[in-house]
Order: sequence, then structure tokens, then C-alpha cells
Amino acid sequence: DPTPPTIPQVDLTVAGEMVGAYTLFNHLEKGRDPNRQKLLIVDPEGEVRFHYDLPYKASGDIDVRFLSGGRILYGGGYGGRPHIIDLGGNLLFRGSATPSGGRYHHHVEPGPGESELFSLVTSQNAADGHSFTGFATELLAMETNEILWSWDSQVAIDRGVLSPGAGDPFHANWMGVAEEDDGDRLWINMRNNHKFCRIFMDTGEVEW
Repeated sequence: DPTPPTIPQVDLTVAGEMVGAYTLFNHLEKGRDPNRQKLLIVDPEGEVRFHYDLPYKASGDIDVRFLSGGRILYGGGYGGRPHIIDLGGNLLFRGSATPSGGRYHHHVEPGPGESELFSLVTSQNAADGHSFTGFATELLAMETNEILWSWDSQVAIDRGVLSPGAGDPFHANWMGVAEEDDGDRLWINMRNNHKFCRIFMDTGEVEW
């Protein structure tokens, strides 16, 4: 079937021979609703093979990735709950409000189990008599929305690892988990203070 007129035409420039398979990414459409996004899959020739309109308005910070079994995980963009769809665009999972009460932020990540997800959310931190926006990470059980593990930037503030500020001093916008022999590490990027931190998940200690 022809693609809808709202699907962008992709101009592909290749230096050398194109290799690889299909590419999944988010696309913010110009000239329409500035906050409306799509998920697109293009083939190595730049042809659009899959398109999906997000069911909510969001900023440009939607996180999207392939899962096993032809599933797609997306979420974030200042409030988007984790969603999982199939390649037919059918909704398989939609997370509820964050158990901690914060907003889903930029990043969602597959968890160690098939039915688990990591999410990056906002949190409320305080120091020196005033409050400001911090961040937290949560490992969620998809079937129950139960928090299986969590870590909050307030821990690092209380230990003097992160410096308190006003407004949104950290603006965490990426996280990833590295599996290591002696225990997993959680890495978090903070945009506003230009830093990374590494957290030992067994103890919650900020190692770096």
C-alpha cells in the first residue's frame, strides 16, 4: 500500500556500499503538529517500511528500540509511559502512572527479564532548605507495575556526590545497564551539569 502523505520522504546518501538491515527511529514532523511524532522503520534503500503515530503529544526525546519477537518498546518525551507494540501497530503493553509519582522522562530500557523494564523518571529532591527536580531509575514488573529496584538522585546529594541546585540542575536524559562479573552497573548521563555517574546496583553506591 502507498504510504500516507504525512509520512516523510527519506533522502538517503550513502558513502560506499550500504550494509545492514532495517533502521528504527523516531521522527518529529514539521509543518503539522509540532509535538506529534511517528515511529519509522526504513530499509537499506531508505524506503519507509513501517510507520506508527504516537498516541500522545511529546517532545523530541522519545526513546524507541526493538525487542525480541518483532516487538517495539517506546516511551519518554517528558511524560510518555512505556508502551510495547508489534509490527502491526497493535498495543501489547501500556505502563500505568509511575509507581513513584514522578514523570516518565527520556528513557526506557529492557530489563533483565522478559517482563521487566527500566525507566528514567523525574523525582523531587531537596537540600539546603529548598527543593528542585531530580531523577530516579526504576526497574518495573510489567505485569503488576511493581517497583523491583529503584535509585534516586537524592541518595547522591545526601552523600555529597552530586551538588544541589535550583530548577532542574541535572536533567538526566539517558541510562544504561552494564553487566559485570561482580555485579551490574547503572550508568546515567546528566545533561545540565555535563556529567555521567556509575552506580553499583547491589548497594546503590555511586562509584564514579
